[in-house]
Amino acid sequence: MRIRRILLFTILKELPPPESLPHAMKRLLERKSVAIEIILESAVCRRPSRLSDISLGGCFVEAINNYRKGELVSFELQTETGETLVFTGEVKYVLDGFGFGMKFTELTPRQIAYLKRLISSP
Repeated sequence: MRIRRILLFTILKELPPPESLPHAMKRLLERKSVAIEIILESAVCRRPSRLSDISLGGCFVEAINNYRKGELVSFELQTETGETLVFTGEVKYVLDGFGFGMKFTELTPRQIAYLKRLISSP
């Protein structure tokens, strides 16, 4: 498991920004459309927001505020069992007025297990 996790992070670190990839290569990791309420935290604010899709590599955060590419952000969410998980990552691209794509910077085994369950659920 540890080797797969290291390999995944190595691959993710080597990926160019999504906007520079051909469309067919942008989705190397399976994504799941979701509507998950979160508490988003950045250097300037902490506020409610929502995820609209998620994968093992990152997610799309709906946010009308301005975020900058490269900015470090985190969010917390409540799992279906009531557990609070905190994810950290980097803003990889911004769609002004809609939100931003976030690449996870570190995932714990618990976070990976949650993401796998979420992505594989119907």
